[in-house]
Parts: sequence; C-alpha cells; structure tokens
Amino acid sequence: MKAKHDKSKTGFFPGLVKQDEAGYLWDDRRSGYDRRKFKKRRSRFEQRGKKDRRSPELPETIRYRIARTQLRTQLEAYQISHVKYRFIGVVVLVIAVFLGGIISLSPIRAEKGCDVLPRPGVNWSNCLLPGKDLVAANLSEANLHNSSFTGADLRRISLASATLTYANMASANLAYADLSNAVLRSANLQDANLGYAKLDYADLSYANLLGANLEGASLRGAKLDHAVWPDQRECTPGSVGFCR
Repeated sequence: MKAKHDKSKTGFFPGLVKQDEAGYLWDDRRSGYDRRKFKKRRSRFEQRGKKDRRSPELPETIRYRIARTQLRTQLEAYQISHVKYRFIGVVVLVIAVFLGGIISLSPIRAEKGCDVLPRPGVNWSNCLLPGKDLVAANLSEANLHNSSFTGADLRRISLASATLTYANMASANLAYADLSNAVLRSANLQDANLGYAKLDYADLSYANLLGANLEGASLRGAKLDHAVWPDQRECTPGSVGFCR
C-alpha cells in the first residue's frame, strides 16, 4: 500500500507521512539509511527481486528519519553510560562507608616495648620507668599495667582511660594530670602529688593514697572502694566521689 501525504500536516512538518497504524514518524522503526549498503548481501536464493517495493518518499522524510535515528542512538548511549557511572558511584560509596566503619571501630593499636616513644595507646605494661620525664605527654588509653613510675615527672600528663592496675607511682608528680576514666585499681600512689589532677570517674578501688596530695583534685564519680585515704582511712565499699 502506498503511503499518502497528509496535506493537513505537511505544511507544518515537511516530509511528514501518515502511517497506516503508527500515526507519527517517531513510531516508525526505519532508520532512514539504505540497509542494502550496510548489511551483508544475501545468497542468490534469499535476495528479493530487483524491484524496489518501497513507496517513494520525500527527501525531507528521509532526512527526518536519519536525524531521528541519530538522536535515538545518542540517547541510548547516554542512558547506558549514565547507568554505568551511577552503578560505579554506588559501589565506591559502599566501599568508602565499609572502610570508614572499619577504621572508626578499630581500637588504637598498642605498640609493645618499653623503649617505644610515648603516644596514645602505647603498651608499657610491666615496664620499669622510675624518674622518667613525661611532662605533658599523651598516654591516653595506654596500657601501663604493673609498671613503675616512682618519682617520675608526670605533670600535665594525659592518662585518660589508661590502664594503671597495680602500677607503682609512689612519690610521682601528677599535678594537673588528666586521669579521668583511668583504671587505677590497687595502684600505689603513696606520697604522690595529685594537686589539681582530674580523676573524674576513675577506678581507684584498693588504691594506696597514703600521704598523697589531693588539693584541688577532682574526684567526681570516682570509685574509692577500699582505697587507703591520705589520712590512713580505708574507704568503705560504695564510696563514690569521696571517701566514706
């Protein structure tokens, strides 16, 4: 069937041909290119007759169909690339969140050895460091279990959340030190200078504070069960913040 030109539309859209069912050229799947120039030639038995069965078309119609095919090809390529890059972005985001969670949840790795430089999380357990100068050092979250700091200069040191169970800090200078949330169970602080030290929420159960200087020290929320007070009193169980 030969296509008839719709005179009501050709004035506004040159080359527009009314189809039997589609209605608009956009629904026409033909590319506008001569497929005989691009496809592999068929065998002699498969080839159609030499007569061209297509109805004659206006040049404007062919140009429109070619432009539409090019636009459709570009749109499909854009959609494919857009989906691909969006998928890559999601994968990168998931990996970043996963790695960030691992880093944020991993504890500070403790370095072992008594010769290791002072740093947060250092492992100085069982080390003998008498008289050591650690003024204003940062040993937060350090492991100082059963270590000896007798007579050491520990002014303004940060021992926040550090483990100091059974540590010996007799006669050490801990003035203005930060010992908040530190574990000092059974630690020896006899004759130590704890003037204006911060001991908030520290665990001082069974600690020896005989003769220690606690002037201006903050003991808010500190556990003092069975601790020996500077005046030789033993604090009763349940003592929190002050010796009862």
